[in-house]
Amino acid sequence: NAVVDDVESVLVVPWQDSPWAAMNANRRADHLLAAGTFASWSRGKWLETDASDGVNEDKMLTRLAVLTAYRCQVRGLPIKYVGNYGKGPYPPKERGICGHMDFGAWGGGHTDPGPNFPWDELVRRARIAGGLIMALTIEQEIRYQLTGSTELGKFTGFKQLGDRTLVDAVAALCEKAGVEGCYDPKGRK
Repeated sequence: NAVVDDVESVLVVPWQDSPWAAMNANRRADHLLAAGTFASWSRGKWLETDASDGVNEDKMLTRLAVLTAYRCQVRGLPIKYVGNYGKGPYPPKERGICGHMDFGAWGGGHTDPGPNFPWDELVRRARIAGGLIMALTIEQEIRYQLTGSTELGKFTGFKQLGDRTLVDAVAALCEKAGVEGCYDPKGRK
């Protein structure tokens, strides 16, 4: 159970624990909440950028989308809306993203986030965020494979390569094979 607004995201109940948020859906779903919102909001209110009321709802929706993308990746869920705008069947028959309203009485009878929630926009933003998260994950994996560390600027190497990075290990092998200009940086004094 996590809550977002336009500035921060707060984990209220650890992901591995079940919040009391939607009766039968407590153990079935991650519960992401937009702080201070109402099921009666219009689509325009959800997308409002004017923060004169104390919150930029559009930024909050973006934060919600980023958290949604992250949790979908962690749980292996498709980033797609699987509810039926609160019209059933309850619970949704597919894995994906839905609201409390999509669990109906089975989930406790909640009506949030409401009939005007911009699911299409949340999904669009979550897919963009998911692509960026995936790209960063892939970049970290590549960095690790080359340097032994996922941190930028760290070159810890690998124990099985004598604490050399992949490039240093190739250079050491090339030096042994007599390739001109190659040298083992660990072998130099």
